[in-house]
Amino acid sequence: MPPRKRLQHDTPKAYTKYLNSKLPTDAFRVSGVCVLFQTGDASLRRLVRANWGSFEIPISKARTVRAVFQSPDRTPAALPRLKRWHSFISKHLLFISDGKRYLLTGYLYDYPWQFHCRSLPDWDSEFIYYYLLEPILLDLLKKHGVLVWHGAAVARDGTAVILPGVSGSGKSTTTLNLLSAGYKFLADDMVLLRSRGSVVYAAGYESDLYLTEHSLKLLPEWKRFKRGGRLKKGTRWKHRIDLADFRPKRDKPSTVKYLLFPHVGKGLETRLEELTKPDALLECLRQTPKEYPASILGPSVLQSQFEIYSSLVSSARCYKIHLGSDQNHVRAILSGLCNHD
Repeated sequence: MPPRKRLQHDTPKAYTKYLNSKLPTDAFRVSGVCVLFQTGDASLRRLVRANWGSFEIPISKARTVRAVFQSPDRTPAALPRLKRWHSFISKHLLFISDGKRYLLTGYLYDYPWQFHCRSLPDWDSEFIYYYLLEPILLDLLKKHGVLVWHGAAVARDGTAVILPGVSGSGKSTTTLNLLSAGYKFLADDMVLLRSRGSVVYAAGYESDLYLTEHSLKLLPEWKRFKRGGRLKKGTRWKHRIDLADFRPKRDKPSTVKYLLFPHVGKGLETRLEELTKPDALLECLRQTPKEYPASILGPSVLQSQFEIYSSLVSSARCYKIHLGSDQNHVRAILSGLCNHD
């Protein structure tokens, strides 16, 4: 199949031929990357807007669109939940099927990339969003120089604190202690990083944070923000903490000033260990980017991620924070650090 002719004009009108006029269209600009989303499934649309609503823009302002996601079809009856799928990925095509029906096709010849989801049972919108659409969107962001990192982030006065770490490292409790110190909430599990020159900017779209029962006992003042029952996140049961009121009013990227690697220590007291730039870079490389199992990424993306790591450790102050169980001492350490010019 020959490649389509590239678009010559970055205007909303230029993209109308890729859109289904019968479906509602939502536009998002995420860390400078513009995407359009169309679906006739109200529950799937709610999921998309709930997760990416802070990046939503009017369709009239959509410029340089990089991807169009469409999910037009509905099946008349519920189909069995997927247990396995097969995929084919090349430089220009993406095809995912369960062997009986195709789930998603992607055409990656030129921009905007086009993704079509089909055969969706009405109760399977969460599966389609979390296992197909969101991972592909994250890969698209990486393809355009955005590092999607496993970590938390808070911001204040245009500067951000990033806390990379896996589950159980103490990043969520540290995040809440920073919110108590006056910071705004950006992310708990997925932070978006992009560099411009030697400066790295952070953004996030999450409005919830998840705490184990033990962590909630350490921070009882956050119990009033608990919503619903416990949910299983990975291998652990956690409470959902609603932090929508702690989001910044305007979702503008913040300059990363501090890079904190949390570690649950022993004893009551908390201590800071300042890291050299080589040690901080090694810590960055140990962290886990959010990856799609059948990744469509190439070597240039890995190079871009490494360049962001290098810019991070060069421009930010880097520490490993060994967390004690005395939360008042944790807050005192964080307050002293982040109020330091």
